Amino acid sequence: MANEEFEDVVAAATADASASRKELGCSYAVEFRENPESFDPRKLIPLGKEGLLTFVATVNVPAHGLGPANEPEAEVELIEPGSVDRGWRDKQNVPLPFEISALLFGAVAGIAIVFGSAIAWTI
Repeated sequence: MANEEFEDVVAAATADASASRKELGCSYAVEFRENPESFDPRKLIPLGKEGLLTFVATVNVPAHGLGPANEPEAEVELIEPGSVDRGWRDKQNVPLPFEISALLFGAVAGIAIVFGSAIAWTI
């Protein structure tokens, strides 16, 4: 019973949030139409998908004269597969099995030396 109530509350809150994002998208679109120079596009970040769709639909920018730009083609430079930056995977340092066993052996040897010297001093 409580689970159903929780799901109903979550559904109502989600619908309310979606409606507020749509309303906010409409108000931002009106603000953008009135003064596009002073409009801060960072306001659009928290709108989400619904708000952005509402913003674009409300702004209704005409597509006249918005053909593809006549930009010169950029030269494509071929990169050798070995020289590609692989990000964090290239910098990842995975310990080898013998490094782990050497560390454990060193720790055990150190403990043995400490206890051995303690026993030697007590005799």
